[in-house]
Amino acid sequence: MAAHPEVFVVGDLAAFPQQTGTPLPGIAPVAIQQGQAAAENIRRSVAGKPRKPFRYFDRGSLATIGRGAAVGQIRRRSVHGFGAWLIWLFVHLMYLVGFRNRVAVLLEWAWSYLTWQRGARLITGELGPELAPDDAVLGAPKKPAGGGGWLEGDPEQSGEANR
Repeated sequence: MAAHPEVFVVGDLAAFPQQTGTPLPGIAPVAIQQGQAAAENIRRSVAGKPRKPFRYFDRGSLATIGRGAAVGQIRRRSVHGFGAWLIWLFVHLMYLVGFRNRVAVLLEWAWSYLTWQRGARLITGELGPELAPDDAVLGAPKKPAGGGGWLEGDPEQSGEANR
């Protein structure tokens, strides 16, 4: 932001052309390097030193494509298969902060891999009345006064369960 040199924009919000003129992709390695450069330039500004221009260094890219398989390009070398997947696993573990976090994630991944279980679970279906959003937020009608509930004939909802 040329009009505001005190403002730094990094990551997905920054449309930054790389040395070749094409914009940098909106991926984590770019954001990490931009954040490090912004922090260094803030330190330099506080110390009264001139800022350094940002230069992106492409370390490569990796993507998992299935169970125990990945593809990637590291510098000018292409990698694929189980070896690429192990590289992906190692790289992602090394970007985690702290030894305990790395061990916990590695154990969770190993358990998921060995048991064929997925870590993410989706809950689908209708929400019960106990999980329904607050009525006032949605503008829904208020519950009728006098003990009547949302679901006619449901003693738990109508207040008859407590009689």
